Amino acid sequence: MEETRDIPAEELSALRNPATRRGAFDRLVGAYLRPLYWHARRLVVVHEDAEDVVQETFIRAYDKIGTFRGGAGELGAWLYRIATNTALTLLTAAAVVAVVGLLISSRVRLTELNSEKSRKEAELNQVISETKRLESELAARTSAKSVEEYAKANGMQKMEPGQIAYITVEDAGADAGEDGTEPGFWES
Repeated sequence: MEETRDIPAEELSALRNPATRRGAFDRLVGAYLRPLYWHARRLVVVHEDAEDVVQETFIRAYDKIGTFRGGAGELGAWLYRIATNTALTLLTAAAVVAVVGLLISSRVRLTELNSEKSRKEAELNQVISETKRLESELAARTSAKSVEEYAKANGMQKMEPGQIAYITVEDAGADAGEDGTEPGFWES
């Protein structure tokens, strides 16, 4: 810790007297500004935060100097205590802000994920519903009875093992040839 000059008893009396307080306080600030800055800087690390701590320390000290009951030798310890408490308050507030920020961002992300989950579940339910409908339709079309009915309606017959099947392909849109017969595969 940097050395500070001792405050004489007359200076303490001047600090307590409202008529001479301002000048005495300016001298107090001159004596403790650097040491309090480095004390605060070790606690809060960031330069700007250390400056804020020192400023707040002197504001609190100025406001409460009339209630200070210690001697001139205890004034420095009192200022260091104010600076320490101010730095701890700043650090606590920064930690609370950080935690609240994390909670808010986590809550936002959770809301986004829940929304995405709901959307995916709706898509999945649509796919499941369509799959069930198609399975039901396929089951109805492929039942043994419906296959038999389809075969009869389309002139198909059951093939026995070893039987050879011939398939005739007709062009429904083709015209009859000049001789009245259907055009063949190679004819146009």
